[in-house]
Amino acid sequence: MLHLANFTLIIILWLNLFGLSLATGAIIKIRNGWLNLTLGPWLFCSLGFFLEFMHGFGDLRWVWPITTLASLALIFLSTRRDKFQNTTLREWQRRIGFSLWRHPGPCLSFILIFSYALVWRYAYPDVDASSEKIADLSFICTYLPGTTLPAPDVWLHPYLSTQYYSFQFYAAALMGRILGMDPGTTYNLGFCTLIGLAGTSGVGICRETIKSIPNARKWSGWLVPAAWILGGTGVTTIIYLITSQISPWAPMRFIGSTKLDVAPIGTFLDRYVNANQYTTMDLPGEPFSYSIYLGDYHPPLSGYYVAFVAVLALTLYHREKLGQYLAITGACFSWSIVSDTWNLPLELLALGAWCLYNFWDLFPRRILYLVAGGVAGYASIYPYFRYFAIGAGDFNTSLKLVKWDAHTPPLLFLLFLLPPIGLSVLALFSREKSTIGLGRLGVALLFSGEFLYIDDIYSGQFDRFNTTLKWWPWISAVILLTLGVRLLSSPRIWIAILALFFVSYPLLYTYDLATTWWQGPKKHVGQLSGQSFLLNDENRGLFAYLKALPHGITLEDPEVTESFTNESAMSLFAGQQCYLGWEGHEMLWRGYPPDIPYRYDKMKLFYSGDMPAPGEWLKGQDIDYVLWYKSQDQEAVWAKINAALQGAYRWHDTFSHETHIGLWIKN
Repeated sequence: MLHLANFTLIIILWLNLFGLSLATGAIIKIRNGWLNLTLGPWLFCSLGFFLEFMHGFGDLRWVWPITTLASLALIFLSTRRDKFQNTTLREWQRRIGFSLWRHPGPCLSFILIFSYALVWRYAYPDVDASSEKIADLSFICTYLPGTTLPAPDVWLHPYLSTQYYSFQFYAAALMGRILGMDPGTTYNLGFCTLIGLAGTSGVGICRETIKSIPNARKWSGWLVPAAWILGGTGVTTIIYLITSQISPWAPMRFIGSTKLDVAPIGTFLDRYVNANQYTTMDLPGEPFSYSIYLGDYHPPLSGYYVAFVAVLALTLYHREKLGQYLAITGACFSWSIVSDTWNLPLELLALGAWCLYNFWDLFPRRILYLVAGGVAGYASIYPYFRYFAIGAGDFNTSLKLVKWDAHTPPLLFLLFLLPPIGLSVLALFSREKSTIGLGRLGVALLFSGEFLYIDDIYSGQFDRFNTTLKWWPWISAVILLTLGVRLLSSPRIWIAILALFFVSYPLLYTYDLATTWWQGPKKHVGQLSGQSFLLNDENRGLFAYLKALPHGITLEDPEVTESFTNESAMSLFAGQQCYLGWEGHEMLWRGYPPDIPYRYDKMKLFYSGDMPAPGEWLKGQDIDYVLWYKSQDQEAVWAKINAALQGAYRWHDTFSHETHIGLWIKN
């Protein structure tokens, strides 16, 4: 029954996305399935994001029956070969312009990539503290009620959620509101949807590039995106000869975190680093394939998505010269501000280089389409951006040159980024003007990734941590998707052979992924609500009761660590708002205000049973529900707190055995 319900929901989701792609093509008059499928959801969510700053629409589950029927009608219109007699139907059929049935590539690609992500989330659906899933879930829960934006932060009452580039979380929540999904299912299916859309945009770039290359090797249009979706870093193949710490994590954290202890290659690299007295820097890079395995619904995913929709639009522009494609590119650049702000410098470099390369084609008139699209995109995000910009000013982040002692050891840099380096260098020898230009851009991006960084709150060995974590995978993906097909189709055989090597060998990472998937513990298969790890026979009643209560502010016992704990998870899954979530993350996002550690200390004091007049403090903080599901040896503390709360809060027991499990409710 569970699996039937899950897959029915997924089919409804797919139908709505495919109908939305057809409606997008009809409205903006573009007859390209790749672009319409990937652009449509973003346009729809951008419109909602803008309008809900004026008025929140709340619960939207009444929408999906209407949109599903409309989607079925559009799909039917697109598949009919004959012309309708009715004028309106015939006009819509003409506007749609392409058939999902006769041109199934975009939809099939989306289904395949979505399903691959679902294989991971279906087997390992827990939204837990193993990484940053709970932090990402908190943003989705912030937007699920559908209040007027900016929404209250469900992890820090009563503050507004304006501290993060959080558009993709709004998009997932909008999907969850329309389809009536719980927070965990919204997280898991939102993750699969974003992976599917980003991956489909990458496939679309490669398939449309093939159309512009005479005698192109068509199989390359599938191999290249597969290398991006499934492939690892440059050290994928030799990681077994470098370290004994074998896991999908090791090739990603090769520089700075992985122990180089296997002779002779690992020990040689260790001696190389130490003998040359390179400063120990933690320089990770988490490519798309690793992000799918990890399952974090993190902004770099939408960073890929938006950037590659823009690249796809530019690829189509080179062939058709339509101004709409330039407008879409400009809008994508603006949308990056609220989807993945970290990559803006790289996107500015890439877009600026493209404009210079096509200067005489763009000026003086066609550049206006690009500007108009950028202005329209910026207008759609401005209501949120003005809040976000004020908050971001507290961090004093800036673009800086990498300090001389913070550079990557050259040999490690070469090994880690060998595929994009190899493809960029090969492009310089291709004898084809546009390929050479893309090769130069690749070199410029690689140079920027090594000599520039975003100076944030981290320092020491982590000074460049966030920059390489986000920049290196993005640069590698851009180089692979823009140059891969071109070089594999090169008439110069030696270039094609070497390109095949650089594209293909990272695909051996699939062995690490497959082994991990197969051997991992699959305790909660198919339970897409993501909450099963949290519940047991003792606290299940508490969760059900908390979920049934009116919306309120909850207090949960803070665990020993400030982040990466399951503290606050029960409140999030139950649809309640937390007094404080992960202290460390809220501190980081909000510029280390003194109020947050003060709250954390007060929470620990309360749960120790030593707080004087705890009822007055709880009421002063607007807390409605105080959760208690500690172990049996804390009964004396419970009795002490319960006595102190008499008259202000009443106890409700949800477990009728020896230990107290339940919550205090404000009178």
